[in-house]
Amino acid sequence: MNRDLHSAPDHRPCAGTIHLLHGGSRFRRDLHSFARERQQTVCVYDTESGGRQTDADGTPGCLIVDYHAFGRQALLDLLAERTGPAPFPPTICTYRHASAEDAKSAMLAGALAFIRQPGEWQELESYIGIAMSLSRLASGRQAMRRASDNVTALISGREEEVLRLIASGLSSRQAAESMNISARTVESHRANMIKKLGLRTTADLLRHFYYFYETVN
Repeated sequence: MNRDLHSAPDHRPCAGTIHLLHGGSRFRRDLHSFARERQQTVCVYDTESGGRQTDADGTPGCLIVDYHAFGRQALLDLLAERTGPAPFPPTICTYRHASAEDAKSAMLAGALAFIRQPGEWQELESYIGIAMSLSRLASGRQAMRRASDNVTALISGREEEVLRLIASGLSSRQAAESMNISARTVESHRANMIKKLGLRTTADLLRHFYYFYETVN
């Protein structure tokens, strides 16, 4: 095993799952050892369909694809199928021999990195760390969006309109004038939202607004 596998300068664990699509037996063995030291898990897939299942449970992770074993066009097709502005989980391509055009095609298709294997373990570790961080951020963002969807689903369109006006600094009377309704109706909407969300005060309601409407969305 390459000595760099054990002597990388930053050895802080970054838990997650490394999904390996194809890859030689030696690389698989070394990758398992590499992952154990960092409290990570390795899942190996030998079929093309495996690469399409790696984000099924939303667990932070990265996908490593053996460029030669998988094939150029199959890789580009896989990257094209991933959802979002970039492949998820982030994809690292490894190669033994490749042209500049191969690297360019993979990177333009959305690969995070295109690096030589085996042997470049410090570089690979750096990219795995980056991929895990990106994946964790994406997973957290998705969880926040799901929570936001759950919250906003409880509030009617009219109630949301009241909430936005109150959050902008308007009083109940001013919000009522803006919506051409009575101040009593505004207060009723406000009370209903507080009750629906299990809150106690208007301040709590505004905190929810700033988090779920402004921060997440």
